[in-house]
Amino acid sequence: MYTLVQGIHVVAAILLIMIVLFQSEEGSGFSGAFGASMGSGNSGKMFGKKGAAGVVVRFTAILVSIFLLTSFSLTFMVSKGLVESDGFNAPISSPISK
Repeated sequence: MYTLVQGIHVVAAILLIMIVLFQSEEGSGFSGAFGASMGSGNSGKMFGKKGAAGVVVRFTAILVSIFLLTSFSLTFMVSKGLVESDGFNAPISSPISK
């Protein structure tokens, strides 16, 4: 279960980084490429009257929600001891004396 949630978390993080980098405030970025800058009447046909910006914002909000839910889930699993230790939290032993 932990590995599945961790995998979803990584995919959501990568997609979130990509979608945020593609967004543009002026409509000339990724959202503008799919309708907002294709002419006067073409933007409303594919994505509605708002153009692609509404779709990109909605997708970003969904990714943020997934990222937050997986973050909380992973934190809960680790704090409740549902995950075995991977060695990072092992106590530091004293150096070997010669």
